[in-house]
Amino acid sequence: MEDVRSFQDELTLSVSKDYVTEMMNRNNKFNATEFDDIKKYIPSFTKDYEGKLKIENDELVYVNEKITENEKVWLKELGIKTENFAKIVEENPTKYYGEYITNYKTGNDNIDNEGQKWQIFHSDGENIYLISDDYIKYDYTPNGKGNNGHSITHGNTDYKLSFDDVIQDYEGSKDIINDSKARKWISWVSKYPNSTNNNIKAVAYMLDTNAWKNFAGDKAEYAIGGPTLEMFVASYNKTHTGEVEQLECKEMINVGYKIKKGNGVYTHYCNDLPTNNEFNSLYVITDKTKTPAMWLASPCSISVGNLYFVYDDGKLTSIEYNHNEGNPGFRPVVCLKSDISLKKVSDGFEIE
Repeated sequence: MEDVRSFQDELTLSVSKDYVTEMMNRNNKFNATEFDDIKKYIPSFTKDYEGKLKIENDELVYVNEKITENEKVWLKELGIKTENFAKIVEENPTKYYGEYITNYKTGNDNIDNEGQKWQIFHSDGENIYLISDDYIKYDYTPNGKGNNGHSITHGNTDYKLSFDDVIQDYEGSKDIINDSKARKWISWVSKYPNSTNNNIKAVAYMLDTNAWKNFAGDKAEYAIGGPTLEMFVASYNKTHTGEVEQLECKEMINVGYKIKKGNGVYTHYCNDLPTNNEFNSLYVITDKTKTPAMWLASPCSISVGNLYFVYDDGKLTSIEYNHNEGNPGFRPVVCLKSDISLKKVSDGFEIE
């Protein structure tokens, strides 16, 4: 502990000197992982601590997989935090995406007792996002906003769900901009902030972080009813590189997003996403016993009533918000807190 206190003091001094050198206009923080780089900022740093400690944004942090449980206790007493695990996941998507988080709990006994499982879906370097590995039952979908919020509608199974009634509780883009903690994942609403189309009302329900709070346990910042198109594309492109055609959804019109695959043209659908259960069925669930498709929380450019969804055969296309046959289902997404770390266990990872 005395060694680490010295390291902290020396790092603080190095940061202070850098402020003086840069005449208080300091734009870049210190980051160092390798031993020689750390020594530049912490002269007393020794080989005993190589691999266990590093510098991240001017702060000394510990490498979770390299320290003992006792060392972790001592470091925490000194206010030393773990490394940014979200950044590690972001930089190693094929290692982490699709892996199960075995101890995530929503805090809702009914949902947790149902045996819902959670997979790593994406990381933006600040937070890790989990997705339910299967569709949720109608019983666990929240009502819309307000004291007497409307419920969604289910089809011929408890997993085929549509937005017939619940959209009455929402105005449209305004709800997402003003109230949703997930608004960064749907830039369309910034371009069309006054949209009141039925499809964006349905999306507002899916992104209502207050309504979906029953899925956000004590390790989560918020939960939503499913990934947006932008989040889906960001995750998919991280795990499909090289010769695989990537997705783009940057083109938008007042009705919704357009999408393209590889060098194709922008349109309202794309075919042939892989369906070979890669990454533990992260993007496409081929078993359509419960429902054949997953809703995405984004409007589609084809009409004012259509939302995107992903079909069991790998087709990313759209359907009307109130479609009553073959309705898609919900796979909620959870945004974990930024300070969590993960520990490898036999069947996946645990949140520490």
